[in-house]
Amino acid sequence: MAAEEQIFYQAFSRAPQPAPREITSDTADPERAEIAAILGRYPVAAIPGEVLAAYPLSTMFPLLTDQSFRYYMPRCITHCLEERNRNSLLCESLVYALANANQTRIGIFAEKERTAVFEFLQRISVMWGEDEYIKDALRKWK
Repeated sequence: MAAEEQIFYQAFSRAPQPAPREITSDTADPERAEIAAILGRYPVAAIPGEVLAAYPLSTMFPLLTDQSFRYYMPRCITHCLEERNRNSLLCESLVYALANANQTRIGIFAEKERTAVFEFLQRISVMWGEDEYIKDALRKWK
C-alpha cells in the first residue's frame, strides 16, 4: 500500500466494519442486497477498483447506512485518487454524497476522519477544479 493510501486508512482505522445486514438499510430490496453481498466479500482495502467502478457500487452512497458510508470511505477515497478521472461515476457520486451529507451522517465521523475527507476534497478540487458540489462538500466537511 502506498504511503498516500495509508494516510486515509490510518485516519479511518477505528471505523468498525458493519455486519453484512447493516451495510445497507434494507437488504430486502434487491439492489441494496446486491450491494451488501458485493461489499461483504472483501476487507475494505481489498475491494478491487473495477468492482468499485461498476454498477451497482458506483452509485451506492445513498443506499449505505451511515456506518457503512464511514467504513468504506477510505477505499472510495483512494480509488478516486488513483483513478484521477473526473468522469468516474463512483468519484462523482462520492463528491455528490459528501456535498449532500446531513449532519447525522457527518457526525458519526471522528475528527481525524473528517480531516481526511476534507484533505481528499482539497486534492480533488486541485485535480478537477472546483465546482458547486466540491465547494459545498468542502464547506460541510471543514
